[in-house]
Amino acid sequence: MTKKKKIYFDSIKKHLTLRNFLIAGIALIIYLMFADLAKAILFTALFVPLGTVSIKVTRLLPQANIEVITPCSFFLGYLYGWPVGVFYGVILGAYMWSTAYSISQFVVMSLFLNGVSAFMGHYFSTSFGWSFTFAYLLAMGIRNILYFTIGLLIGGNPVENTMHTITATLTNMLIFPTFMIMLYNIATII
Repeated sequence: MTKKKKIYFDSIKKHLTLRNFLIAGIALIIYLMFADLAKAILFTALFVPLGTVSIKVTRLLPQANIEVITPCSFFLGYLYGWPVGVFYGVILGAYMWSTAYSISQFVVMSLFLNGVSAFMGHYFSTSFGWSFTFAYLLAMGIRNILYFTIGLLIGGNPVENTMHTITATLTNMLIFPTFMIMLYNIATII
């Protein structure tokens, strides 16, 4: 047993050098200087696969709107500013939508509403200082009203537009808030 412990300690001991401590210290200082940017990149990297899967599930259920890109855009806009939320919702959102759909006027409308949601998140946070929960529910309510109205204005099928709005309301305002609030609490702790 002593020989195994000694071998294990020797393998750890060879990594405990001044150079490694300096590298770890510099990495910690850089992280502390750019913590919000690092967290924004981390959450964006986590949200891209989640958004892609949600778009593909929405593609399989044509009468439903189960995408999570809009709530994630709001989340990023609320915590890290509207440019981060708009980048995720519009730029990366276009990529995620293109994996399952051809670009149509409804996809462009969804991308536009992602950007609006990110901007509302930032605006509600900085200008009014509203809590995340209240701001999220208000923004998703506004987003769903805009989705329904713009969808009718661009000539969508009224029945299909109503179904998409109802399922978006159910998912964005009843199912996803718990997940988003949990993520918000995690993001404010780390």
